[in-house]
Amino acid sequence: MLIGNYIKRLTQLRFFLFLFFILPLVACPLWGQVVQKKKQLVSSDYYGWGKLIIDKVSSDEKWVCYKMEYEKGNDTLFIRNNFSHKLYSFPKGRNGFFAGSKFICQIDKDIAIVDLKTAVRENLSNTDRYSYSQQTDQLIFLLASKEAKKKLVIRSLKNSKVREIEDVTDFSLCPSGTQLAYFSKDKNTSFVSQINLKTENYSKLIVLNKKDHFMGLTWNKIGNALAFYQQDRNMKINALLYYLPKEDKLYKLDSSSAVSFPKNMNIIYENLNGIFISDDGEKVFFSVKNQDEIITGKHHSDVEIWNGNDKWTYLQEKNFGDFENGPKTVMWIPKTTNFTIVTSNEYPKVILSGNYKYAIVSNPKQYEPQFDFNGPRDYYLLNLTTFQRSLLLQRQSYDHKNLIASPKGKSLAYFSENNWWVYNFEEKKHINLTASLGVKFTAKLHDLRIESICGSPGWTVDDNELVTYDNYDIWVLSTSGNEARRLTRGKEEKIRFRIADMANKNIDNYIYDGLIGREIDIRKDLILQAEGEDGKTGYFRWNPDGSLKPIVYKNSFIDQLNYGVEKKNFYFREQKFDISPQLVLKEKNKESITILKSNPKQEKFFWGKSELINYSITGHSLKAVLYYPAQYDPKIKYPMIVKIYDRQSNQLHKFENPTYENVNGFNTTLFTSENYFVLKPDLLLEAKNPGVSALSCVISAVNEVVETGIVDSSKIGLVGHSYGGFESSFIITQTQLFSAAIASGAITDLNSYYHTINSKSGKPDMWRFGIEQWTMQATPYEAPESYWSNSPIAHVKNVNTPVLLWTGKVDSQVDTHQSFEFYLALRRLGKKCIMLQYPDEAHLLIKPLNQKDVTERTMDWFRYFLKNDQSALWVEKGTK
Repeated sequence: MLIGNYIKRLTQLRFFLFLFFILPLVACPLWGQVVQKKKQLVSSDYYGWGKLIIDKVSSDEKWVCYKMEYEKGNDTLFIRNNFSHKLYSFPKGRNGFFAGSKFICQIDKDIAIVDLKTAVRENLSNTDRYSYSQQTDQLIFLLASKEAKKKLVIRSLKNSKVREIEDVTDFSLCPSGTQLAYFSKDKNTSFVSQINLKTENYSKLIVLNKKDHFMGLTWNKIGNALAFYQQDRNMKINALLYYLPKEDKLYKLDSSSAVSFPKNMNIIYENLNGIFISDDGEKVFFSVKNQDEIITGKHHSDVEIWNGNDKWTYLQEKNFGDFENGPKTVMWIPKTTNFTIVTSNEYPKVILSGNYKYAIVSNPKQYEPQFDFNGPRDYYLLNLTTFQRSLLLQRQSYDHKNLIASPKGKSLAYFSENNWWVYNFEEKKHINLTASLGVKFTAKLHDLRIESICGSPGWTVDDNELVTYDNYDIWVLSTSGNEARRLTRGKEEKIRFRIADMANKNIDNYIYDGLIGREIDIRKDLILQAEGEDGKTGYFRWNPDGSLKPIVYKNSFIDQLNYGVEKKNFYFREQKFDISPQLVLKEKNKESITILKSNPKQEKFFWGKSELINYSITGHSLKAVLYYPAQYDPKIKYPMIVKIYDRQSNQLHKFENPTYENVNGFNTTLFTSENYFVLKPDLLLEAKNPGVSALSCVISAVNEVVETGIVDSSKIGLVGHSYGGFESSFIITQTQLFSAAIASGAITDLNSYYHTINSKSGKPDMWRFGIEQWTMQATPYEAPESYWSNSPIAHVKNVNTPVLLWTGKVDSQVDTHQSFEFYLALRRLGKKCIMLQYPDEAHLLIKPLNQKDVTERTMDWFRYFLKNDQSALWVEKGTK
């Protein structure tokens, strides 16, 4: 009996020890979750949230550079090595890059240099700007002195050897990184000098001038030719100089003495009209302009004359159409002194072929007046050797993204009659590349357009193939027209594949009015960006053998992929609506590792979630994004806000920082944090019936959610901006479903909006009603009933929903009178409405104070009508 009691007590003691010591160790994580209670996000928590941006990756792929940007400044640049766990921060750092074993960035007027091997950090003060030659591992920068003079510093990062050159005003490193040109001054003499960084250690004088100075250093893209301007003391450019380093030859075109230089014209230097030099160094292109504006007529009044037979409106002509006084593109051949004006009043726009042997000239006014956004024009081929001009394309719609010159200059690609074509310059042949494929190369890609051209990322090496996209896949089309192959199989999997761009790198190459396509080497592997119809996103690696392997592809939003030459370590940004953007590392053959969570404080707060829902309308399956309340309880029915525009399902996984600074006054996170559902449906906008079709889609999407029983059907709000403002204002004239609405920057009368004009572009807004946006496909004179039946103002008497209108007072995108018309009609009918006008603001609000105001008022409006919170006295005063 005693032994039994002893054993029993010993067992109880052991169990007690287990509970006291062991169980807490096992349960600790759960206990921690209980102790660290989450809290509701409130307005005092809206500050200090940052945006993560991946910038660059080191050549060995061990270091990643990224930025955290904040609304109130304090932006910081970081570099991190997840293998050695080293981290450096650079408050206010910018323009960072990896230079061998060092990292360099700019902080205000200083340059910070960190040796990644030794961890030694150095600061160079009073630097103006800098460049880095990867080929020679040299840092080149301008150093300011006390006398407001600058010296050029060339510093080797290999051995710290430094060379300084006094009184330098500007410099330019050639694209290959081996040649350096610079301007310097000594009293009244200006110099242009050049250094071969690879082979020489001395400056070679190119030219000097004791009266004028120099500006605008420009290399050609392979670095074998240099051009610059000469400018007098009155800031007039009087000469263009051209230098060939290899031949050590200097050529000069003097505008005052050149025989062929046109009278009454000056050389100009502008961002869009700079210098371009051919790869072979034979041709130089630049711009000239009339010395004085040509004035026609004898009247001196400032009256504006709007002629009924003008090709462009008065405003368009004033801002963009004065071709007689506008810049002219000029070709100069220094070795022969030939000088020819390429563009003219008759043909003022130019696209150059990739090898600069041909120019394609056109006149955008040719078929004006017309009422599409990009109207048709004829394109003429100008041979820059013979200067013979011939018709190339007739009535071709202008879209700079779909008129693409090949890099080597063999062809011009264009999209016409629903097919991709090329024109071979040497063979003088037009070849249809896609007619026999039976594939559509247009799709629903952009908001407010039924279909758009899927586009082309460029050409294969040697210009022999054009790379294009259909809705899902990547195609390679032989320029002979005899072969076409599909690189991906996205159509079968409902995944849209595109050739990925490197994060934060601009790859478009524009020369004057044209785009030179980039080279894509399909003999090597390609990195592809992927987006699935199920909400998944990510990247794949395509190999020349046709195999396709995912780098990362999952149910979240993944972007900003960055990597080095070896492509072994991939860095990308990942986010979901309830997960703040993360910096993720994916090593080859290993699982992904999150190496940084932006905004870790998010874990302190309750947060909503997002899900993709499906709904149908007239036989079409559509998608919508539903965001849940942060403290969702399935036993409660919640109010819901429906935000509308066009296609929004691609926002499924987008994280939104909680902030008052919203250009359109709406922030999904703020609403979910106040325990609203938010619904963003995709809309199928029917041609000739945009308002009615939007109504059908919205009601169907709302009913899909209401039928689940999670939403209070008597507490649903509607909000839309711009086109969404049109939809909101129309929908509340047709249904009593919504208890409150906001229509901002709204179009409320299609007839009057058809007859408005954009005050910045000067273009009539009629273009929005043809095949774009409203897709009415007819004028209001031809289809008056369609315009009237889809106009909110026509049905305003039916409105019983309290509506808030707001607009920027200087909105050039949507005339403010559209809001005024609806407001005055509502007011005249005694409806509940308030209109807000923001002075000095345009279509989207830019001033943080106004952004905060409209966001707060948006929240107030829905609290008042959907939550019976009547604390917002301004709503009470304006609607009671």
